[in-house]
Amino acid sequence: MPRPIYRSALTILTLILCSLAHAQSNYFQVKKVKTKELNFPIFSGSVNVTVTKNINELLQLSELQLLEGHQQNNIFENVSVDRGTIYGGKVNIDYTVLSNNSKLLSVKFDEASCGATCTYWVQYYNFNAGNGSLIQLSDLFTKNGFSAFRDLVLKRRTRKFKQEIQQLDSNTRDMRMAVLSGRKQ
Repeated sequence: MPRPIYRSALTILTLILCSLAHAQSNYFQVKKVKTKELNFPIFSGSVNVTVTKNINELLQLSELQLLEGHQQNNIFENVSVDRGTIYGGKVNIDYTVLSNNSKLLSVKFDEASCGATCTYWVQYYNFNAGNGSLIQLSDLFTKNGFSAFRDLVLKRRTRKFKQEIQQLDSNTRDMRMAVLSGRKQ
């Protein structure tokens, strides 16, 4: 299933969890590391140091490809460099802490990179504040419930895709429909 659907569903579920969480605010302290266009959170203050270490390491390796303390110039040096690829290096990172309590830490990143062309995206991370583990969408369902959810989303996306295909010329439409139905070309 495409990532945008998972992200949308995870965002909705995160907001629901946030509204249901009856815990203290600002469970973690947040230090902002920044340059002109790049901002990144470093969390501290959990009762268990291992929890914040796990959260920070996952975020830093996923988003920065570098752990704080191992940089030569700044924490953004690995991802802000344009190495001649189509999307180049990251030119913008901003974050919003959506939830920060003893049950849930939820962080949204708005990012952009530019090289030959530019691209923009949003990335969400939701952590169990008690143990620092990343919460996956599948963690919020039973095995059968997640399978049913996945099938429902796939069915809806396929229906919408077929509607879009109907707008194409007949040769292109036939080729796309064959792919969707599993027929060989």
